[in-house]
Formats: sequence, C-alpha cells, structure tokens
Amino acid sequence: MTDTFENASERLDKILAQLSEEETPLDEAITLYAEAAKLIAFCNDTLKNAKLRVEEIDAEIKSAGDSI
Repeated sequence: MTDTFENASERLDKILAQLSEEETPLDEAITLYAEAAKLIAFCNDTLKNAKLRVEEIDAEIKSAGDSI
C-alpha cells in the first residue's frame, strides 16, 4: 500500500481530487473510496504511534530532569 505517512497523505489528496471529478465512474469511485479508507486507517495508526513516542520522550525528559 504505502510506506510513509507523507506518501499516504499525498495519495489521499489524489484520491480526493479524483472523487471530486464528476466524470469518475461509480465503480472506480467505490474502489477509490475503499483505498482511501485503508489509507486513513494507516495514517491514524501512524499518528497514534507518533503520539505515543512523543509521550515516551517527554516522560524520559521529565524523569531525567527529576533525577538532577
């Protein structure tokens, strides 16, 4: 599917543009919608993991500051 948040976000932008075109056939629109749903889930998971990592870093910094 995709390997980075940035690539997924870029692909989502392209899908949105395609879905906005009136000429996009229904079958293609449904396929694009399904792809978009998977990309959104990937992006949400990536953001969730990034948030957890930032929280871990903040906790490490706080812990290091408390031991000084």
